Amino acid sequence: MPPPAPSLLPPPGTATTSLFTTHPSGAVTTTAPSPTNLLFHAALTVRAAVFVLEQHCSAAAEIDADDAVSWHWVIFAREEEGAGGRRGKEGGEVPAATVRLVPAQTHKLVGRGGDGGEVGEDGVPCEPDYARSEVWDGAEAFVKIGRLATVRGCRGRGLGRVLVEAAMQFAGGHGREMVSGKGVGVWKGLVCAHAQVGVEGWYCGLGFVSDGGMGRWVEEGIEHVGVWRRVEVGGMRVGGGGGSSG
Repeated sequence: MPPPAPSLLPPPGTATTSLFTTHPSGAVTTTAPSPTNLLFHAALTVRAAVFVLEQHCSAAAEIDADDAVSWHWVIFAREEEGAGGRRGKEGGEVPAATVRLVPAQTHKLVGRGGDGGEVGEDGVPCEPDYARSEVWDGAEAFVKIGRLATVRGCRGRGLGRVLVEAAMQFAGGHGREMVSGKGVGVWKGLVCAHAQVGVEGWYCGLGFVSDGGMGRWVEEGIEHVGVWRRVEVGGMRVGGGGGSSG
């Protein structure tokens, strides 16, 4: 049986941003969804199950400013274990996987040791070193894919691949919408992801290229590496897996 098709949520804006609640027992829940943010709430349900409960990332840091301006995709799985260990009732579907696509913005990026504060007090890098990137030229607009998560009971079904390809296809067909903010320029199909090192090879299997120049850094206690991919934009084919196009 092929994986379910993902549902798309356009940038929800700040009005739809839900908040996590951490209970004394350690359980984490999200605020009750309104009719206008049901899909975003479903995405947060998956993210809470994977990043906050399973990987012990900060609930407070899970929602950020990028959520309001990003496109979000959610896959609902039928009769499979979903977020929070729940199962769909009577063949119903529960949130199983999600990803978001952050539009190209004005990136204020500096090398390690600069004003960006990219090295923690313990000397361990806590941000990527874009200044030494072997793929990005320091000027070209790029979008970011992230918050990719599949709940434990629904892994191994190819849901992550479906989500990434859905996001890449959407971005390539909506090039002008991928630019947010003044002075960003034209988006030529360059995509970046901050990949956990454990799934770096998985991203490479989807056509991404690892960027050794960005080094490795720690986010929420998990080591990350930068990966890049080039997609076709509106029928205009550009570049290969990475690099700049003119």
